[in-house]
Amino acid sequence: MNAGTSQETLLAYVDILGYKKLLPKMLTNSSLLRGIEEILRAGTIGLQNRYQCIPEKENYSDENKKSFGEFLASINTRVISDSIIFTLIVGDKAPDELIGHVYLFLRHISAVCRSLIGKTGLLVRGCIAKGLHYENTNDPRFLF
Repeated sequence: MNAGTSQETLLAYVDILGYKKLLPKMLTNSSLLRGIEEILRAGTIGLQNRYQCIPEKENYSDENKKSFGEFLASINTRVISDSIIFTLIVGDKAPDELIGHVYLFLRHISAVCRSLIGKTGLLVRGCIAKGLHYENTNDPRFLF
């Protein structure tokens, strides 16, 4: 997205519950901190990397493989303390194309949540919204 423009975007916010109780343990145990960091990395970036291999099966066309890879690369993920923010720019996609993007976006978020719950035992909560969103890709500290 160009700096200074707003586009129609899907945004998902995931809050990791119980993180406050875990934080003091993480600060005194560096291996626990690295373990949680690895779980979050594997549950976000790692899942995107793994999913990019799925369409390599024989029954997918080259166009579908390329489209799927581009879709996964377009999901922006930020982990801030006990929060994960996912954004996917949908722009002015036609309804039939938008349905597919929403479905894959929800599947991705679901996989991340299942991974976190399964590996940490911590529950998550969150929300998903669709609307105008501003993100400065030159300086990712700013998003509205």
